[in-house]
Amino acid sequence: MRRARHVWDRKGSVSIELALVLIFFFVPLTVGSIDMLFVLTQRYQMYQALQSLYFYAWANPSNASNVQAISAILAQASRNSVAPIVQAGAPVTYYGCSHVQQRPGAPPPSAGAKPGCALKGQGVDQTYVTYGLTSTVILPVPIPGFGGQYTLNLSGMVQTQ
Repeated sequence: MRRARHVWDRKGSVSIELALVLIFFFVPLTVGSIDMLFVLTQRYQMYQALQSLYFYAWANPSNASNVQAISAILAQASRNSVAPIVQAGAPVTYYGCSHVQQRPGAPPPSAGAKPGCALKGQGVDQTYVTYGLTSTVILPVPIPGFGGQYTLNLSGMVQTQ
C-alpha cells in the first residue's frame, strides 16, 4: 500500500533549496555590492579632488604646477576618503595659441615652452595644465579570484589662461 504525498511532505527540500540559493547567489551578490560601493565612493571622492585642483589652477594660473600646493590639496581631500589620493605624476603644463593659423612647415608649439602668439592681435595665449590622480582601494571583502585591491586612475586637463 502506497502512502499519498502531500504538500507538507516537501518542506525539507524547499529549505535546502533556499539555503543553496542564499549561499551561492545572494551572499556573493551582497559582498560584491559592498565592494563596488567602496570603489564608487572612492571614484566620486577622486572627482571631487580633481575639481579642487581645477579651482586651484583657475585661482593661481601662474602657480598651477606647484607640487607642494597640489600635495596639500590632495592631503586635505584624502582625509575623508576611502583610500589615499596621490598624484600619478607631476602636472604637465602646455602653452599654446588659439585661433592662429599655423604657417605651412612651421613647427608646432612645444610643451613646456611658452612661445606666445607670433602675430599680435590674431591669437590669444592659452595655458593648460594636466593633472593625474591615482588611488588604490583595499576591498573590505575580497572575492576569490579577483584580488583584494582595486586601482583607480583619473586625469584631467584644465585651461588656466
